[in-house]
Amino acid sequence: MVKLVYSFNTTPNQMGLENIMGRQMVVYKKAMEVASRWYPITLWTDERGAEELSEYATEIKMLKKNTPNYLWCEPKYEAMLEEDADNSIFIDGDVFLAGRINFNPDCDVHFEHFEERTFAYGYKPQVDIFNSEKLQNIFPEWTPTLFGAYNVGILKFGSNEIKHKFRDTFYTMKDYYYNVANLDRVKFSPNIPEMVMEEYALHCLAKFHNWKVDDLSEHNDYIHMYGFNKYRTGFLNLIYK
Repeated sequence: MVKLVYSFNTTPNQMGLENIMGRQMVVYKKAMEVASRWYPITLWTDERGAEELSEYATEIKMLKKNTPNYLWCEPKYEAMLEEDADNSIFIDGDVFLAGRINFNPDCDVHFEHFEERTFAYGYKPQVDIFNSEKLQNIFPEWTPTLFGAYNVGILKFGSNEIKHKFRDTFYTMKDYYYNVANLDRVKFSPNIPEMVMEEYALHCLAKFHNWKVDDLSEHNDYIHMYGFNKYRTGFLNLIYK
């Protein structure tokens, strides 16, 4: 049976997220409540997350958080190590479904939407910071001239091989960021380097390997409240009316 795989870390390694943890819980809980109408849910989290978000989860799995500089987005990649590609849809806690997700057949990667409107200011400057010969040496698929990125708010893979390739690439990018290039997070402000590690890197992989991709937003109805607008009081009041 196909299931949704959520992941949530209550001790995020990113400035500012600690201050809105309660609001994140509200958003996650409502998104999971809605999604549970159509799918069983596996939640990867820690003790606090299990205590507060277990109501709509069919299964709870505990995060180990056992890598250096554990990132706010890293629970998804910890979950990918164990979850099977055939029956797993990886989904963020700010995606509000309107029904079951339709997937185009015979695709290698299904992603939430193609980032083009925000690419020039949200991704391209970060791509330029990452770009170097050193990165090309350890990530041969790296192509700094692509336009757009694949939003990973929803992800499904056509095989475990592709899933693991993407996961391994994320950790290659993370290692490059911290240990090879020693990049300064301040250089990325007001954006974040993880957008390149995840979403631009996925685009690079797909282009290089000629993966067949599926933009789920083109044939599905859902709302992805990415960014900080979901933490505004008006939206929080709306989803709990």
